[in-house]
Amino acid sequence: MFIVEIENKKKNIFKYCHRIYFIIFVSEIIF
Repeated sequence: MFIVEIENKKKNIFKYCHRIYFIIFVSEIIF
């Protein structure tokens, strides 16, 4: 159970980071 929880947290962190990178990427194009 504990290992699965850690994996889920990693996935959430990855999604969050991916969103931030996407926002930065888009703003680089706009500005």
